[in-house]
Amino acid sequence: MTVAACAGSGGPAQVIRSQTRTLDVGPGGGSYPDIAVASSAAVYLLSTQSQKGNVELRISHDGGDTFAAVLPVSPPGMRAVVHGENSPRLAVTPTVTHVLWESVGERGLNRINYSRSVDFGRSFLPPNDVTAKAEPSFNGFATMAASTSGTVGMAWLDGRNPSRDLATFDLYATVSTDHGASFDGDVLVASDVCPCCRPALAIAQDGRVFIAWRQVFEGQVRDIVVASSADGGRTFGTPVRVAVDGWVLSGCPHSGPALALVGERLVVAWFTAAAGAQPGIRTAWSDDGGKSFAPFVHASADVLDANHPDLSVSEDGRVALSFQGRSPTSSDGWSPLQPWLVELTDGELPGVPMPLATAVGAATYPALATDAEGRAHLAWTEPGEAGSTQVVLGRTRRTVAQGESPK
Repeated sequence: MTVAACAGSGGPAQVIRSQTRTLDVGPGGGSYPDIAVASSAAVYLLSTQSQKGNVELRISHDGGDTFAAVLPVSPPGMRAVVHGENSPRLAVTPTVTHVLWESVGERGLNRINYSRSVDFGRSFLPPNDVTAKAEPSFNGFATMAASTSGTVGMAWLDGRNPSRDLATFDLYATVSTDHGASFDGDVLVASDVCPCCRPALAIAQDGRVFIAWRQVFEGQVRDIVVASSADGGRTFGTPVRVAVDGWVLSGCPHSGPALALVGERLVVAWFTAAAGAQPGIRTAWSDDGGKSFAPFVHASADVLDANHPDLSVSEDGRVALSFQGRSPTSSDGWSPLQPWLVELTDGELPGVPMPLATAVGAATYPALATDAEGRAHLAWTEPGEAGSTQVVLGRTRRTVAQGESPK
């Protein structure tokens, strides 16, 4: 599939060439993948095998043409708990591969597991329970980020402290400064957090930790906020509201934000359906460490039912956004959901959203990873045979249109 796009800022026209294929993950199919690109350009794909609930890693050294034999991450018999945004997470640095997932623990409550590979994905160490509690309680919607300097951060929604109205959770976090070898214990970041929207993390090279989440304000207003830590995750500052959307909803939308750092610029993407506004994906950015944010930009254009954003920053500083949505020009607006890709110039102005073809049906929860060569790799879930699900891969290449000169 080939689509032309404007590069913006007076640059040459760009051509986005995309390709889609399914990945064989064995009997029963797979679901809810996450994806990363290493500095070597190797593609790391994490997914959950549907039949046994195994968390599995696959690595490609040829740009996604082929993948090496599956690498088991979760121990035998530890069935992962996956649904929607409550799915395993992957972070890859030059020396360590980090994986975070949930399984059924004590009293039937979810346990959050962390494992890492220090031999370039050949094997994984036994998982550790991330939470530090005297009594088990709800854990869920965990997220993770890692930096090349050795800082690893995790955040999750936690039910150890019953909320005022029993309709929100607390947000907890834990941080490691030695590539995940040890953690300092968890810390309460916020209360009254939307109970099914996964938070997002970003880590600066100097060790600052940023967390974004959907806060529940008075009157059931559910807007995105950001807080940061400058002391290795031991304390977090007062949350800053990214935008006053004023989205009133008596229930959780199951849609968390995405967060990325490009240099000193912090970029946030999120979904909102606030009254009087076009529903879809918004982006905003901060150049002062999350103390304030520029006015938001509507990034999903006229794509319908746009939701579940993901952000990726390539090594050359390009920021890309993915999300799921429906074409506004097909089937009276009811075409199957498909992945969309947008490049954000300097993390600010969005380009034209580009669709990727699906394999057989509706695409949900696309994950995104980009590299410095103008390539983007996406992975998502689609329906399979006999009620199963399957992992589908998409990849795009940005090239300069014929007759144009590169920037």
